[in-house]
Amino acid sequence: MLRTFGSYELPFGARGFILRDASGVVKKAVEGWQLSWVLGMESGPPLSVTATGAGSTMQNGRNWPILVRSDLWNDKQGKARMAWGPQGEFIAGTYLERDYVKVLDTNLCNRNRVSETLYLGQCKNDTDINRIVINDSAPYALALAERDAKGMLIPVKYDRDYMGDDGVNYKAGDNVIVFRNADQSDGRNASGNYKGGRMTSQGRFNFDMAASKSVEFMEGKRFEIRVDVQNILNHATPIGSDSPAAMESGGKYVSIDAPTLTVTSSGAIGLMSNKGGHRTFQARLALRF
Repeated sequence: MLRTFGSYELPFGARGFILRDASGVVKKAVEGWQLSWVLGMESGPPLSVTATGAGSTMQNGRNWPILVRSDLWNDKQGKARMAWGPQGEFIAGTYLERDYVKVLDTNLCNRNRVSETLYLGQCKNDTDINRIVINDSAPYALALAERDAKGMLIPVKYDRDYMGDDGVNYKAGDNVIVFRNADQSDGRNASGNYKGGRMTSQGRFNFDMAASKSVEFMEGKRFEIRVDVQNILNHATPIGSDSPAAMESGGKYVSIDAPTLTVTSSGAIGLMSNKGGHRTFQARLALRF
């Protein structure tokens, strides 16, 4: 965390070098103005990629997934990319430098690899086992994605057989899986191999300024004016899925919700669906005697 502040008296009037010899009214109007500022920069807290172990509840409270392709995942990524609409409106942001998409975790939803009970319970909800009907609670995996001609995200496919870092042999034509769920049905890889806190979440940046002036118009009586500007650069920051009202007060951040990095659910990965922080002005007048 870095926080710095300061003030500077503008060089106008009798104590400056601009309009020093101006008439009395002009000199009174321009002298004594002071600028002050507060700059704050803060790195984000540790961020984890999470998943739910399939086949049972999380073992020992752990929900770490299995990283299949370490060459397609960068722990140092984490600069928000924002998407804007045709009218300049904010659409959404993502916290990942690559494109990924959720797909069915076929390592778990595969009758040749898991028990019939797990397969029917987690992956199918139809009595006809010859039909593939995905259960709402089916486990998802995270696959590398690319954009088609219409700009939609689609999974990238292997062009040859590939042995993943998880020891699973992926066939040509399979989705390029980057993360999958830990298989807790029989204890294999139950705690995953990607431990928590390896990434860094969204940081915070605030730059506030104020301009103030004090004028003595009678002995012992002063008139003061002050204008405060929060987030003077109008710096917008994408935040997570919670309400922006809970993240900032006026133009100053209170907290920033982390991007969604849950592998298991069907929701988008790395999504930052809101933005917070806007420039606000506040003026104050005071008469002191």
